[in-house]
Amino acid sequence: MKKRIFMFAMTLLLITPILAACANDETPTPPAAQEDDGAAATDDGVAEETEVSNVNPVGVFPIVNETITLSIFMSTWENFEVVDNEALDWFQDITNINLDVIWETDGTLRTLLLASGDYPDIFHGDASFTNLEVENYGVRQGIFIELDDLIEQYSEIVREHLRTNDEYRISATASNGRIHGLPRMREEVFSHPMAPSKFWINTNFLDALGLDMPTTTDEFRTVMLAFLNDDPNGNGQQDEIPISGAINTARGEPEYFLLNAFTYVDSRHFLRKDDGVVSFVANTEEYREGLRFVNELYELGLIDPSAFTQDLAQLTQLGTSEVEILGSFAALHPAMAIDIADQERSSHYAWLPPLRGPQGAQYAVYGGTAGFYDSVNVVITDRCQHPEAAMRMIDFMYSEKVQMHAQGPEGGRWDWVDDPSLLDMYGEPARIIFHEAYVADALREGVSDRFPLALSATLWGRHVADVHGDIFDPMNYEVRLAQATLAYAPFFPAQSILPYKFDQETAEELSTLMVSIISHVQQATTRFIVGDMCIDNDWDAYIRGLEGLNVARYVEIHQEGADNLMSLR
Repeated sequence: MKKRIFMFAMTLLLITPILAACANDETPTPPAAQEDDGAAATDDGVAEETEVSNVNPVGVFPIVNETITLSIFMSTWENFEVVDNEALDWFQDITNINLDVIWETDGTLRTLLLASGDYPDIFHGDASFTNLEVENYGVRQGIFIELDDLIEQYSEIVREHLRTNDEYRISATASNGRIHGLPRMREEVFSHPMAPSKFWINTNFLDALGLDMPTTTDEFRTVMLAFLNDDPNGNGQQDEIPISGAINTARGEPEYFLLNAFTYVDSRHFLRKDDGVVSFVANTEEYREGLRFVNELYELGLIDPSAFTQDLAQLTQLGTSEVEILGSFAALHPAMAIDIADQERSSHYAWLPPLRGPQGAQYAVYGGTAGFYDSVNVVITDRCQHPEAAMRMIDFMYSEKVQMHAQGPEGGRWDWVDDPSLLDMYGEPARIIFHEAYVADALREGVSDRFPLALSATLWGRHVADVHGDIFDPMNYEVRLAQATLAYAPFFPAQSILPYKFDQETAEELSTLMVSIISHVQQATTRFIVGDMCIDNDWDAYIRGLEGLNVARYVEIHQEGADNLMSLR
């Protein structure tokens, strides 16, 4: 089928932003259900076939009888091929809907499109819309249309999720009580991003020096000093880097893993919740003591100064250097820094469970709701001429069939299995089996057999997880990550900060507070660690800065959200 990538000239973007100012402040009326006769009157009174007559009932394929085209914006961090993509071709064939794909990977085009007024029928993908953006573009401007009636008539999977899953329903519902967008869906099952702030240590270095895996902050300091001074790679040079990381990537900052040995620290918000009470952590004595420890490691030369400035590609260079020099690093998963296809090197890095601090604190960041229920991942815009077909297509994107076919053709990269002897990560009979090994992120090129269509992750972990041979074989990578996450799970906090819903005014207030407060804490944390600020002499000024940014109101809003969420349940 015909596919094309929309190209937008900058001249268009320069002359059209004024259109955004004309957006309707009123919430648009959702598309009304058409009469059963499938006819509607045009302006001149001539009846013509309507969109609804072309859309087949829920569960019947293709979705439309006569081929239609929908423009769709997609954003992800991977460089997928759009032309001659097997997964995309399969989807278009089974739905009879051609997709004109507007593609981006850098996160800037979406905003330009919405400002220009020349945006697509559907926004979909990893670049999710925050609650504040839904309030603005949906409730306030009506660009994201209400989906409630469409969901009732043209969906079965989404309708069932809304009926049975509180988190999904709460996330999807805007402050006006209507649905303007839908989040990704997953069951509350185990998956490795539930423990996003992982830490990986070189066990080859440990073995060379006769050291055990550290369990406390004191032991960790001792081990890292040995990595620095005792030549664990055996080349006669002091070239080892005990601790490194990266910024602007998935949990690449080592300092926040280490601070969790003093108090619970999630750098997305610096909040914790105990017995339903929300509190701020980055102004506590526990956080201050954690900074003293991390600063000590830095002053001892154990933390790579580049960890505070380098990107993921630079960290990967350290992890894949010809001479093995990387002692430990922070990352969501090890393939962010090492080439797991190099099985020998990969086998040298094991997860380090959360360290126990001097006062017994020992936490792992819980990321179980991140990216799923704190935002929406798909919306239909008011420019869409086929909203009924779009809703049926979105509903299909939540299916297990799309979830798997988005990863490549059945019988190629994967197959369904029905063998009770083959177990998944949970010890249950597996649903699927993969025939290809995981490819390290840093080594991926254009992908032509997969496409990020799925809006569901309910099959995450349901693949055959029997380890045959070495756990460090790339074929066993997901099992390796599952084992790592199991090691972190006992240290999750009893209660977590969940996504909350606010009206437009409160959401804007919280967004402003969050940007300034998080930036203030992160910058100060780095400066305290590297010695630009003195933990003893500059702490009070740092606290006054937080007070001036109204951290009390920041906590108060989150507490209101937590209380409201309990009432919604």
